Amino acid sequence: MTKRIITVHEDDTTREIATTFDKNHINGAPVVDDMGKMVGIVSESDLIKAAARSADAEKKAEKIDAKFKPRSDIQGSQTGSMITPGGMLELLRYKLGSSRNVEKDDIESGSFRGDRAQDIMLRDVVTIGPDESLKKAVQIIKRKGINRLPVVNKDGEPIGMITRADVIKALAKELGGAA
Repeated sequence: MTKRIITVHEDDTTREIATTFDKNHINGAPVVDDMGKMVGIVSESDLIKAAARSADAEKKAEKIDAKFKPRSDIQGSQTGSMITPGGMLELLRYKLGSSRNVEKDDIESGSFRGDRAQDIMLRDVVTIGPDESLKKAVQIIKRKGINRLPVVNKDGEPIGMITRADVIKALAKELGGAA
């Protein structure tokens, strides 16, 4: 089990998550709330899916943008796009491909960065307790077809992670190989 567990917060952006993964050489992490309780798990695969959705939405948005170019009104003066503030929020929601609500403050503050962990994470996470056996962990990993199994304490806080690599190391050690 890996005891030095790296977590991401449910409000972390996909950019922050990718940076955390890269900096720590990991490909998945538990997602925690403000209390440190595990609320989901996010993986490289989730980030890739979010990026693909965003790229697809960007292409679609370019087509929409063409419809909202400045035009001359009937009196010949130049006007801006015909998008109302509410329409702009809807356009951003669509353009950025986010299931997260885009609020006026997001636009004005410039803090909106797209999907957050809570938007892309897997919520129904299989976990294991700290006192369970490696055999049980292996059975869960195999049966569920998962790559990582979070170890959580009685309060639902992540305290470790069992990966397939951990299982291989344990098997090699048990069989007398170098680990």
